Amino acid sequence: MLEIRPLSLQDEQAFFDYQQALLVEDNPFLEIYVVEDFQDFLEKAALYTKQAPQEGMSRLTHFYGFYNGTIVGQVDCFWDSDKPVINELGHVGYKVAKPYRRQGFAQELLQFARKVFAKRGEKQILLTVLEANHASRTLLKKLGAVEEGLIPITYQNQEVTVARYWLKTGE
Repeated sequence: MLEIRPLSLQDEQAFFDYQQALLVEDNPFLEIYVVEDFQDFLEKAALYTKQAPQEGMSRLTHFYGFYNGTIVGQVDCFWDSDKPVINELGHVGYKVAKPYRRQGFAQELLQFARKVFAKRGEKQILLTVLEANHASRTLLKKLGAVEEGLIPITYQNQEVTVARYWLKTGE
């Protein structure tokens, strides 16, 4: 079972180990932002929970899954349902480092996000995944998410097709 929480200063080495595990992967589905200054990253993460990183974006919180002191993955919760970016990209983003995949950690992270959104009064959350990311699509279906359909979007200056899923928070 994972301990899921935001990072603290004591997590610096675990975070950089996790970041390195992600960086060595050749995975087109992973979005990785390289962190060099951990304290600055923590300060920005705390700020972004209260205010959006930039105009048009949503407030967000990064939660990390720890297994025996090692970060195995993360789930990012985007709080502002009224922002157009949420309608395009969803309420939740998640990733699990390669050595820890297919062990139920992604499911745990998503179940955690589901509960957090339920506590905030959200009845359902939107998740989007690249059309070709069959592992994520299978997991979302396993959790009971309902596919709304495929839509083309422009993401990071690229035209991509994403599958949109709605996941009820109360189940």
